[in-house]
Amino acid sequence: MDFTLKKYRELLESLKAKGYEVITFKQYCMGEYSQKIVILRHDVDLLPYNSLKTADIEHSLQIKGSYYFRAIKESWDETVVKEIDALGNEIGYHYESLTTCNGDLEKAYQNFYSNLEKFRKVA
Repeated sequence: MDFTLKKYRELLESLKAKGYEVITFKQYCMGEYSQKIVILRHDVDLLPYNSLKTADIEHSLQIKGSYYFRAIKESWDETVVKEIDALGNEIGYHYESLTTCNGDLEKAYQNFYSNLEKFRKVA
């Protein structure tokens, strides 16, 4: 498979040409869509600057996506999060607290809450 940014742009252009409406996850949950839809959900596991390039392509095509960042240094870059948010995209928290806290529910809750507060301050 070709996962280059060039091919990604071509895919988005093709979807638009075929009459698909590209929406965020929130728009879907709110029922704000037509019959032919695509939801762009991006899990930012590593290399957040690559996600910014993806967001720039989407923005140039008047498309918004949903970007979910993990609360780890390989994913979380406050500058990138702010830039992707400023392009009009939806920002979400890709949480994994129960795993990172080894199944300890109390620790996981505290971890989740702490990370969520950090995310809310940025986007």
